Amino acid sequence: MRRMRRALPALFALGCGETISADATPVKVTRPSELIEDSEANEVRAAIAGTFSMPWWRDGPQQHPEVWSIDGDTLTRWDGAKEAAADLVIVAPCLAKVKWPGGHFTYEEFVIDGETVWFGEEGGRTHGGRTVICTSQGVWVLDDHGCRSWKPGVFAAHPSGLNPTDTSCTITEAGGFEADGKRWPKQGDVFFRADFAKRQPKPPVRFASLADAKAALAR
Repeated sequence: MRRMRRALPALFALGCGETISADATPVKVTRPSELIEDSEANEVRAAIAGTFSMPWWRDGPQQHPEVWSIDGDTLTRWDGAKEAAADLVIVAPCLAKVKWPGGHFTYEEFVIDGETVWFGEEGGRTHGGRTVICTSQGVWVLDDHGCRSWKPGVFAAHPSGLNPTDTSCTITEAGGFEADGKRWPKQGDVFFRADFAKRQPKPPVRFASLADAKAALAR
């Protein structure tokens, strides 16, 4: 999946390809308890920790891979020429909020499938009785209390920048997830969007270190 980012004043969107400008009203970065508990956030943080070769380039008209190295609440990005560190907060079991150098931040969706982390892919899984789906349009949660969705809201009072609303979603007879006219069939233990296809030969590759990833990307 190819991704690009541009800083657009006073413009926001949720997804792996958009940014929220530094010109927007500042939003305090915090963990929204409605979406994830501290213990689960720690589990997710551990699952996505490591160094990965990512299949997209985030700035400019050209499209090339880059490297992400995740350690706790820090994401170090290397784009082939320069290295920069960003603050990372887990806001849902399949979504992270990243504050990049320069003041803008993005929401980064991912699907954890065993030892594999599909960054930039929309989907999720069932966690402790809750099914949580993360997409470029928002987050859906289905549990015993019903279905709720969280959408981006830069100017919202909610400190995460995401607003919860009641909506309709369901688990189908085939085991898939449906909400707002969209479908996420279940594949093994996880859900992927209905049009999901491995557009890249394989998921992001894990490396033993940032140095190893840089060397591999340079070849």
